[in-house]
Amino acid sequence: MKLKYISWLPAVIIMCIIFIFSSKTATVSGESSMQIANALVSAYEYTTDKSLDEFEKQDVLPKLDHIVRKIAHGMEYALLAASIVFHLWVVGFAPKKIFLVSVAISGMYAATDEFHQLFIEGRSGRITDVCIDTFGALVGAILAIGIFTFITKKRKQRSSI
Repeated sequence: MKLKYISWLPAVIIMCIIFIFSSKTATVSGESSMQIANALVSAYEYTTDKSLDEFEKQDVLPKLDHIVRKIAHGMEYALLAASIVFHLWVVGFAPKKIFLVSVAISGMYAATDEFHQLFIEGRSGRITDVCIDTFGALVGAILAIGIFTFITKKRKQRSSI
């Protein structure tokens, strides 16, 4: 089977994963990110041999949880954009067009995802999250195009030798 016929599958799979994460209630979603924040605090305590008291943890954990959530937003859309870049590269689009299309599709999906969250218990749709998601997509697209450009140049060099 030719790659161009299935190269869109990673993007669809990532979109489904994003949709599933967005379908979780605020409570369930918050518990997941708080577990990561707690693990980061534990890692900090372990590596520095410094234990935080409960007051310090109560101060740090919500802030760290917020950062974890926003980084997760950016990373999932970076992966989405990179998977769209992969498909468009395989199909043969020009790099500038690949960049614009992958970021536009990712940004539009971010907007629809935030709209979807309006209907989930305890969740809200935020313009700032669309901006974070789109920025993540921009970074993902740049990195993926850079990687594919590098690979293509190396292949051309090898074939000319």
